[in-house]
Amino acid sequence: MHFLQLVLFTAAVLFKHVHSVTVVVNNVEGYYWREYTGELPQDAVPGGLDKHGKTTYIGQALHIFPPNGKLIPGKIDADEKKMYYAWNDIKHVVTKNVKILCSQNPTNFKWIETDIQNIKSMPQEKFVLGGYDTDYPLYIGRKHTNGEVVLGKVTIPTPYDAFGYTIGEKAYFVKDTFEVLSYDSNTESTCTPTISKCSPEKIINIYVR
Repeated sequence: MHFLQLVLFTAAVLFKHVHSVTVVVNNVEGYYWREYTGELPQDAVPGGLDKHGKTTYIGQALHIFPPNGKLIPGKIDADEKKMYYAWNDIKHVVTKNVKILCSQNPTNFKWIETDIQNIKSMPQEKFVLGGYDTDYPLYIGRKHTNGEVVLGKVTIPTPYDAFGYTIGEKAYFVKDTFEVLSYDSNTESTCTPTISKCSPEKIINIYVR
């Protein structure tokens, strides 16, 4: 398990009282999660489009569900300053305990078209880890549907394998074609050592007990 995955797993399953903690680790993956309080970071990674053609962003919410917490990826609407995600067949809307995916190298991301069967045979090392639900990882997916590019979670491998997203007032879980987000750190970066924002470290805000 990668160190970043271990950090996310620990944050998701071990808490009683929620606090925000800042952890600095080596910038291996090239992406990181910033705390989102309604202000859009300049390095936020765009992910989808709403029905008006407006860009939406990739978020991660702390879903409190005893006895364990869960980190669920979904969609951030920067104008509404809200995050939407699907869990337990329900659309959830939150404004607190939200992170937003950021990177100084957005061109290193790639959306890979797949479905719930084919994704199981794909190497998952480069998939962007979006969170955890109980004891299994959640990845980040998107799908073109109903005039939107919707963002959500990819759940594999579990009895509940699916791509889950929200649109309108409902949550949907599908197994047909969608895209999963990956990141290739070997892709040539536009970030050079002379640019001050290209730090050799990254900051990850996590939740612990």
